Amino acid sequence: MPENCLMRGLGNKKRKNMLRVDYNEYHFSVKEIIRYALEGFLLVCIFSYFFYRSIWAVVFLNPFIYFYIKDKRKKLCIKQKEELSLQFKETLNFVNSGMQAGYSIENAFTEAYRDMMQYYGNESVMVKELFIIKTGLRNNEELEKLIEDFGNRSGIEDVCDFAGILVIGKQSGGNLERIFYNSISVIEEKMTVKQDIQLLIASKKLESDIMCIIPFFIILYVDFTSRGYFDVLYTTTAGRILMTICLIIYLTAALFARRIKEIEVLPERYTHSFSEGKADIFRWINPKIDYHVKLKLKVSALNTLIENFSNAKNMPADELYQISPERWILDTHLHGWGAIVRFYVGNCGGSKKEIEILDTEDSDALKEEIRKYIAAVSC
Repeated sequence: MPENCLMRGLGNKKRKNMLRVDYNEYHFSVKEIIRYALEGFLLVCIFSYFFYRSIWAVVFLNPFIYFYIKDKRKKLCIKQKEELSLQFKETLNFVNSGMQAGYSIENAFTEAYRDMMQYYGNESVMVKELFIIKTGLRNNEELEKLIEDFGNRSGIEDVCDFAGILVIGKQSGGNLERIFYNSISVIEEKMTVKQDIQLLIASKKLESDIMCIIPFFIILYVDFTSRGYFDVLYTTTAGRILMTICLIIYLTAALFARRIKEIEVLPERYTHSFSEGKADIFRWINPKIDYHVKLKLKVSALNTLIENFSNAKNMPADELYQISPERWILDTHLHGWGAIVRFYVGNCGGSKKEIEILDTEDSDALKEEIRKYIAAVSC
């Protein structure tokens, strides 16, 4: 069976740890350590020849190998996270399809494990994580706890956000299919933006790489056409000092160029800045108006808020937080009354009492606006 294939050859200790990996650290295999150590040594030899023409420079520049391997570890860690993020998006698609077919969310994740196994094979990082989730569910662990653990170990913002949304959705008994659809849409949008950025800067990356190797070709050209021209730089104390300065400048420029190329697509968090004219949670914009509201929400009202207003998913912890299994607090500032009045009336009409207005400096004004709205609708 697939899961037996996945666990085949693992020792008892590894089985006990259930393949739980911290994706914030990349662990080299023996082959990778040898490979990157040799690559680093080759670069040291190249720098030693072009900047010093001395065998002793190889010894002097040896620490560079350590920093080269460390840099490789960082790059491979980022690449691993990008691969995991992409496969996580595919997993959500499979889970969403399973839920539309009538599976519960837990069984949909189990089915997604089988689908991902067929697409990516046993060695896929996401397949291993789905195996952990499947085994955890079999041991009566909560799905949201398993996803939260995965998010903490992966360090991927999308997974952490999804875990939080899943907790709220399950507690509120909300429309999980819609939550999945929204989550997939956000992840796909971020990936599309990232791909567009990479396409835009692809030519600049190539130009940067060419600029990094051109100085070496210039030195080789002058060396072969005018032998002895650079001897003073390699045989005198002043020359060696100058070449050391050149090496430092070159490495600094190369690092600076690489930093420019590393554009990260950060998740858009809800921030409420009146001076910058940003929209409030209900998407209203009017920097001249600042109303402070504080509401106690039942989970059904919270679910309505999250489903209809995307900013709610990224609210800061001090503006939207849980105070009991059935109650949440929304404590925020608004640019207008219209949307929140309709939100209140929609959740408190008839026998429904899903929202309680708590005291703030503007609570009386909100109650008056609600009274006016109800009177106008009744006429």
